[in-house]
Order: sequence, then C-alpha cells, then structure tokens
Amino acid sequence: MDFCSHCLSPLKSGDRKCPECGLSTSGEDADILLRDREERSINLQLARINLLRIRGQRREAISICEEILKYHPENADALAVRGDLSFDEGDLNEASRWYRTAADAAPGKLVYQQRLQDVMAEVDRRTQIQEHENTMAMLSRRTRNYRLFGIITGVGLLLTLVMLSQVLQPSKQAALRGQVSISKQNTARTSPQVTPDGNSPEVVLSTPPAADIPDMTPEELGMMEVVNGVLAAHTEMVTRSAHYDPVLYEAGLTAVTNKQVSSEEAMRLALLAAKSVLERWSGISRVRIRIIVAPNASERYLAFSGGVARAEAATDTKGMTTQQLSALFSGLYIKQ
Repeated sequence: MDFCSHCLSPLKSGDRKCPECGLSTSGEDADILLRDREERSINLQLARINLLRIRGQRREAISICEEILKYHPENADALAVRGDLSFDEGDLNEASRWYRTAADAAPGKLVYQQRLQDVMAEVDRRTQIQEHENTMAMLSRRTRNYRLFGIITGVGLLLTLVMLSQVLQPSKQAALRGQVSISKQNTARTSPQVTPDGNSPEVVLSTPPAADIPDMTPEELGMMEVVNGVLAAHTEMVTRSAHYDPVLYEAGLTAVTNKQVSSEEAMRLALLAAKSVLERWSGISRVRIRIIVAPNASERYLAFSGGVARAEAATDTKGMTTQQLSALFSGLYIKQ
C-alpha cells in the first residue's frame, strides 16, 4: 500500500491526489496554492496557541498543537511550540525532546538549537542543586542522630550518677530533705525574695524558649536586603528569596513583579542585581537570577532566567544593544 509523502495517509491504487490533504501523489506537480493555504492555516493555529498560552489555557493549546503535529509531524514551528508548552509545565526533559526534534527538522534555524542548549543547561543546574540538597539532607540527618545519641548518653550517665549518690550518701540526702536543688544546665538563676513574715517563698524557675530557625541564613537574608535596596531606585521589582551554594560558589536570586518587563529591561536589572552581590561577597563567582511575573493572584509565570559570572557583571553595559547584553548571560531564557 502506498502512502502520501506529505500527510502519510493511505492511498488507493491509481489515486493522483491524496484524499486527505489534496496534494499530488507524484510529488512533482504539487498544488502550490493548496500548500500556501495549508501553511497559512498552520500559522493561524500557532498564533491561537500562543494566545491560549498567554491566557493560561495550556490544555487547549496542547490539544491544538498535537492536532497540527498529527498531520504535519515535521513542522519545526509546531514542534518548537510543543516544547514551549512542556517548558511552561516545568517538564524540562519533555521540552528538550521537542526542541531536539525541531532542531533536526529545521537545521538552519539556530534558535531551536539555542533553546535546546538552554533547557539542557537548566536540567544540569537542577541536577547539581538536587544532588547538593540530598548531600546536605544526609549530613543533617547524621548530625541529628549524633546529637540524639549524645543526649541519650548524657541522660543515662546523669541518672547513673544520681543513683550512685543516693546509694553512697544516704545520711546526707536525709539532711538535705526539704531543700530545693537547682540545675544550672536547665534553669536560669533567680534572686530569692522575702515575704513580710520573713519566710522565703517558693522559687519558680523557667527555661527560655528556643529561638525560631529562619528558612534563609542571615547571610542570605542580608543578600536579599542588599539587592532590594539597589533595585528600589530603579523598579518596583523585589527579591523574595536568596540562596547561596558554598559548593558551587553560586548565589541564586528570585525576583517577583506584577508588571511585564521587556527583554532589555530584564537583562539590565539582572546585571544590576548580580553586580551588587558580587561587589559585596568576594566568595561568590556567579549569580543566577530568575524574574517571575505575577500580574494577578491566579497567574504566575517565569519571564526571565540567566546566570552572570563575575567578569561579565563588571562589564560596562552603557550603550550595549539587546543582543550584546544577552551575550553576557549563560543559560539565558526570556519568555517571548
């Protein structure tokens, strides 16, 4: 059985045109007008998909994109849009697969290869972060186990000493009956008070409450305050979290805004924030910045992500074009 070279629909013997897409089966005298009309139809569908992405209707966008790929599996634009939809859902492995297919379908379009490289760089970065977090969690568990063992051992030793003292000094225990003994390890020292009748009242001792442990270290909180102080003079954007990785010598910042930012504005603000961190913390060699746009309570998306090394952050960016600014970042992603 023969199949159409364009849409892969089955052909009957003697068919001169495909009953599904209408193109010539010979491949030599294809209907140019029909092909142009088909490309216009695909472009309209892709524009509709982008509109649905902006509205947050990703399920409808995925359904339309899969319908296009059903009949045009080698359309590079549709393959790349399918990768964008997977990236929006946070599935980087699936996004890289679609970008790789789009790059193979259109080798001349370098933008698909660049998207693939950016996604693979993000996958590697997340893998390194996950491995570091797993290592820190394992060390934290071991530390807790060691502390628990030390506490149990100390309590057992203390109970043993108390029992030995009761056995060896019974007469002294009788003499001390009625007095109050205070442990310096568990209580705070208080001064006795005297009632009007000359007797000492019962002393009530309390243990101070344990301090709360914040989610971020003081160094990370200070980093966030420094960046917010610098950004306050240029934009309403604020950083909500900061992370310092002592293994990779890398700082991560997450900024949130409720307004749309242009590509050039996002890159200049990211360079400004990175420079403020690198000038103050000499032990950091790289700063990765994410900008999240949240126009309302129900919508939230990643608008910008990129890493800046110390050498690039020190570059004078005055008069640089958008393309020159983008060359200063690694793993750059800007939502179109």
